[in-house]
Amino acid sequence: REPQKTADYRHRTTKFRVEFALWLLLLVLAGMPAYAHNAGVSSSEISVNGRVVAIEINALARDYEKAAGVRISEAGSGSVNAVALAVMTPAVLSYVRSHAEVLSDEVPCEPDEGKARPADMHVTVTLVWTCPNSGALRYRLSLFQDVDPSAQHLVSLKTESGKQEFALDKNTPELALSGGVPSNFRVARHFLAAGVEHIFFGYDHIA
Repeated sequence: REPQKTADYRHRTTKFRVEFALWLLLLVLAGMPAYAHNAGVSSSEISVNGRVVAIEINALARDYEKAAGVRISEAGSGSVNAVALAVMTPAVLSYVRSHAEVLSDEVPCEPDEGKARPADMHVTVTLVWTCPNSGALRYRLSLFQDVDPSAQHLVSLKTESGKQEFALDKNTPELALSGGVPSNFRVARHFLAAGVEHIFFGYDHIA
C-alpha cells in the first residue's frame, strides 16, 4: 500500500500545482489592460500662419465614442448623427483639447472654442491655436492612445515652404512645425513597421 499512498500524494500535489498555476494566470490576466478597441487611423491637417496654428482633425465617430464616452453615430451604418453630435460637441472638443496641443517651446498655446462637424462616418474637429511671439512651435498628440495604445495618426503640414506628411504614434507623439520633415517614404515605412508590431505584439486582437 505504500506505493499507492505515494502515487495518491503525487497526484494531489500535481493537481494543486496545476490549479494554483491557473489561478495565478487568471490573476495576471485580470491585471493586464485588455484593449479590445482598435482605433482607425486619424489625421490632422495643419496650417501655420505666423504664430497662429489652425488644425483640422479627422477621426472615426466610433473612436470618439469609445474614448470620450459619447454616443454620436448610428448603430447600423456608423454614420454620424448630426443632432447627437451637436449635443455632444462640448465633450468631443474637451477630449481633443486634452489629447492634442500646440506648444511654443514648453508654453501651451491658446486654443479657440473649436468646432465639430459630421463627415459621413467621421467627425472633423477644427481648432485654432494662438501662440506667444517667441519660441519654437510643436504639435503634440496622444489621440485615442488611451483606448488603443497602437493608435496611428497621419499629419499633413502646410507651411510657406510647402506641404509634407508626418506619422505620429505613442513612440513619436510630437513634431516640430518648422524645420526638417520626413519624406513620404519614411512615413510609409513608419506605418508599415507599426502595423507589423501591432499584429505580433498587440494582444488586443484577441481580447
